[in-house]
Amino acid sequence: MNTNVLLPVLALVFGVGGGFLGARLAGSCCASTASDAAVAPVSQHGATIAALEQRTASIERGLENLQMGLADVAAANRTAAARAPEPVAAPARATPPKSEPGVSTEVQSAIDKLLAGNVDWDESQKLWKEIEAAGKLDEVVKMLEERAKARGNDPDAQVESGLAYLQKVFRAGGGPDAGVWATKADKAFDAALALDENHWMGRFQKAVSLSFWPPVMGMQTDSVKHFEILVGQQENAPPHEGFVHTYLMLGNLHLQMGAKDKAIATWQKGLAKFPDNAELQKKLNDVH
Repeated sequence: MNTNVLLPVLALVFGVGGGFLGARLAGSCCASTASDAAVAPVSQHGATIAALEQRTASIERGLENLQMGLADVAAANRTAAARAPEPVAAPARATPPKSEPGVSTEVQSAIDKLLAGNVDWDESQKLWKEIEAAGKLDEVVKMLEERAKARGNDPDAQVESGLAYLQKVFRAGGGPDAGVWATKADKAFDAALALDENHWMGRFQKAVSLSFWPPVMGMQTDSVKHFEILVGQQENAPPHEGFVHTYLMLGNLHLQMGAKDKAIATWQKGLAKFPDNAELQKKLNDVH
């Protein structure tokens, strides 16, 4: 089952980054008001302005980094394997999920297709929109949450609940709920990996989500670790078209963190596995 990670984490970036900037602006405003009653030293105002400018620049860099990864994440979610305990294309489920009481035939059909794991990125988004249009999004998210609890030893069920939580992140916009749902999704992916450390989709979705947290949160280092684990697992597995995005995303992260040599080495390693991939070749051409 593929789903759109980029749009949910966009909301998270703007929510956390924007909230932090708003707090700084509010603090600056309060400092200015206080100075009307008792003039503060000029140096104090200068320090406040400098700190605000530095934080604003940091947020702007984060948004620039976000734009750099836009094409890679969108492509990854279109072509990556839906789920894979073995890092290859995931088979459809042997037994279809049971119908849920009180759910219409149309919504149940959408749920069945999502859980079957054989839909592409565009179709998965269409199915989620059908569920939302029917007013059943919260019920389906709750259903997948309860399903994951009931199937505590099933890593697929944990990932499915995490992907459902990400739908809530997207719809939360920049509000505080976005961070709550993003954290729940991250824990769901952790639960899947605790059951199966080779669960490709669980680790990939976790790594991608972490990569788009604001830099101030320090999540990029953890994202790199997960992408590097995926690279190691992929090196010992039959090639799959979804694997190319691990190299693309990991290289992007290295470049954003100032490690140009590591970025080049990562893309070169990916190109050795996928010599006809135009995206990897473009990355290498752009940095030379």
